[in-house]
Amino acid sequence: MKRVARSKRAPRRAAGFTLIEMLVAIALLAVVAVLSYRGLDEILRARESLTSHMTSERALSQLFAQVNVDLRNAARDDEVGQPPVRVGGGVLQIVRNMRLPGQAPRLQVIRYRDTGHRVVREASPGISTIGQLRANLNGQADDGWSSIELASGVDGFGSEAWVPDHGFTADMSVARDQLDADIKAPTIPQAGNGPLPRSVTGVAVDIRLHGQPAPVRRILLVGQ
Repeated sequence: MKRVARSKRAPRRAAGFTLIEMLVAIALLAVVAVLSYRGLDEILRARESLTSHMTSERALSQLFAQVNVDLRNAARDDEVGQPPVRVGGGVLQIVRNMRLPGQAPRLQVIRYRDTGHRVVREASPGISTIGQLRANLNGQADDGWSSIELASGVDGFGSEAWVPDHGFTADMSVARDQLDADIKAPTIPQAGNGPLPRSVTGVAVDIRLHGQPAPVRRILLVGQ
């Protein structure tokens, strides 16, 4: 009998991946994961920074708007007996007119100060007598005062007064000398008994936020 020769077939390859292929795939996935994480982390950091910056800008805009309102309503020098605006020492103090519906006009002392990297606005109750005015000008804010935080993350807060013929200064003696000169100035008959000129006609407010190299400055007018 003749033997039938069997055809030799190539051995079949086992299904699946080899260990080397698995290691290569895992390494590629790890690289992709690291790159994706870094990209996502940068996006999140940028978003947080932008959100924080926008929040700070909004807070500064509100703060400057409130200071502007208080300065526009500042009392006159002859109503207070001294310059109604005081700068220096990290405090901006304003004596302003307070008008409430159905009530007689009164004065109010406003203070802006930096307390623990926060700018707060302190407001006295309505003032109707000279004695109350002197007490609130020279005293500390007590239980009768209101206080509100207007900005946080502040590393510096300062202000300067614009005194006519002198320019910006943080020395209030310059403003007081200007007021004394206005009082001693000869009266013009045609002008009658008009109010004294303002010893401080403008204020520059400087606020430096945390992480910012330079302060933000706004120049505001007094009584206008």
